[in-house]
Amino acid sequence: MITYVDGDILESQLHSIAIPVNVVGVMGAGLARQFAKKYSDLVHVYRGMCHSSELTPATPAYIPPSNVLYPHPGVLFFPTKKHYRDPSVFADIKFGLNYAATCIRNGIWKVPSLAIPRLGCGLGGLDWPHVRDAIVESFGELDMDIHVYSAEDVCKRNLERKKYE
Repeated sequence: MITYVDGDILESQLHSIAIPVNVVGVMGAGLARQFAKKYSDLVHVYRGMCHSSELTPATPAYIPPSNVLYPHPGVLFFPTKKHYRDPSVFADIKFGLNYAATCIRNGIWKVPSLAIPRLGCGLGGLDWPHVRDAIVESFGELDMDIHVYSAEDVCKRNLERKKYE
C-alpha cells in the first residue's frame, strides 16, 4: 500500500529508505548529502559501487539493514542522474523503479517496507506527477508498505538555490 507522508525521510521507521544519488560517487547536495552526514559509514560503500560500475543509471543497488557496528536501515541507492550537475532522466528513474520492484517481488531483495522521496524532483528538476505515476505503476501492487515523502518545500528551496549557482 502506498501512503503519502510529510516529514524527514531519514527519520522513517520503515525497513528501508531509497536515497537518490548520482553515479560518480559524490553525495554533495540534497537528500544524498543529508544521508551522508547521518550514515557516513555507508558513503564508502556507495562510492565503491560507483567506481566498480555496480551502480549505474537506471540500476539501483540495495544494502540490507544492519545493527552491527554501524546501525542503519536498508538502503536503496537509487541513481537519478549520471553526474551530479546533470538533470535527472525520467526514463532512467522509471526503469529503475521497475527494476527495484522486480527485485523485491522476486525476493532478490528482502524489503518488507520502503520509504521513497520524490526521486529526481528536487535538484534533478523532474515533474512530480510523472514520477508519482511511475512509483504507483511500479510499486502499487506489491504487498508491502510504501511511504512516499513529499518534501515539496525542500524541493522548491533546492530549485531556487540552484538558479543562483
